Amino acid sequence: MALADPDLPPGIALPELRVDPPPGLDPDRYRWLSVAYYDLPRRSRVVVVLRLPLLGRRPLTLRSAGELFGLGPERVRQLAEHAVWMLLRGWLQRSPGDLTSVERHALLAPILNAAIDRHPLDAGEPGEDGSG
Repeated sequence: MALADPDLPPGIALPELRVDPPPGLDPDRYRWLSVAYYDLPRRSRVVVVLRLPLLGRRPLTLRSAGELFGLGPERVRQLAEHAVWMLLRGWLQRSPGDLTSVERHALLAPILNAAIDRHPLDAGEPGEDGSG
């Protein structure tokens, strides 16, 4: 279920995770991931979903995501990387510091893909790719 949020840009709803773990995911790890996800600030939850290649969607560029929130690309990058870090820390139950940024995204994207209850982030098209 996605929830409308007055603190988020119009047309963007807060992504929610499934209550039960998707098939194939360890229930304890899924619970840890859910706790980490819901501990993130609302804006960070949306930013990480927009910035990862989830649900058949190309990730938004840093600039495009920043325009939705009135933020600069560097701030969006910081929010997304912090959110990814915190989610992986919850999933792994240890620091993901030994993983590269690409490895962190590759590990987290399929998990969130399976876990997001529905895809409410349909506002706008991804911008031109000019950010990592």
